[in-house]
Amino acid sequence: MKFGLLRSSLIGMYSTFKTNPVLKSNNESHFLDLNVESTVDELKKSALSNTFKISDAILKEVLEACKTNFVYPQLKFDGTPISDGEGRLMDFDNPVSFQNDCIWYAYKNIRYWDVFKKITYDPKIIEVAKQYLGNNPIVRNEYLWWSFPAKGDTNEDFDSPRYWFHYDIDDFKFLKLFIYLNDVDSETGPHIVVKNTHKSKPWKYKLNRRVKSSDLEGFFDDKEIVELTGEKGTCFFEDTFTYHNGTPPQKPRIVLQIEFSLTNLKLG
Repeated sequence: MKFGLLRSSLIGMYSTFKTNPVLKSNNESHFLDLNVESTVDELKKSALSNTFKISDAILKEVLEACKTNFVYPQLKFDGTPISDGEGRLMDFDNPVSFQNDCIWYAYKNIRYWDVFKKITYDPKIIEVAKQYLGNNPIVRNEYLWWSFPAKGDTNEDFDSPRYWFHYDIDDFKFLKLFIYLNDVDSETGPHIVVKNTHKSKPWKYKLNRRVKSSDLEGFFDDKEIVELTGEKGTCFFEDTFTYHNGTPPQKPRIVLQIEFSLTNLKLG
């Protein structure tokens, strides 16, 4: 049996026999230009939604929360996790990596921030997740992090596996919301998506969950590759079972990710 067919069968069986608890959504949406129906249609077709914006008021709240909470070192240049790094406030006017050899910094316990609840339980966000997953969504995890250049001011010759194209296997079905919290251009580590690689996967995809940068030529055939740039407050949904990567930044980037899933299983 093909993996895609098996996955679809398991998703269908789960939703047939199991209805997840309803997530209580907020009364007010802060994503006024988000069209639920067209967003779900785009996700089903290509694994990536069109971009949309969060309201200026909520964006301001998120940034204020970031400025008043410590951020902690998470990952060294060589990919080694950092478990005992000291937290500090980040200077948004001049963000710098304050621990040697660290490229990723993350905030802790953001699910308890009031503004995070306004975003996660926004009625439009919940409805997109519900329609795409085919069941009431589970809030699986949330992550808010800074990315910094690997070597001084540039990432010249930096080729960490963390930045290779890959696809996630978090659950039978899952969906992620990304929100850029600073302006992201081609030098700020934009997220890149290979559209429509989330459905049936040929053997070369199944055998290569991560693809080295040196092996990219011709690998994705005629698939459309999209680089996602935008002003702070730019949002998009993605089913990261499709191939994607985050490019090594030459300038600092801060992004919020919220993941919704069908189950709480940990598949890898």
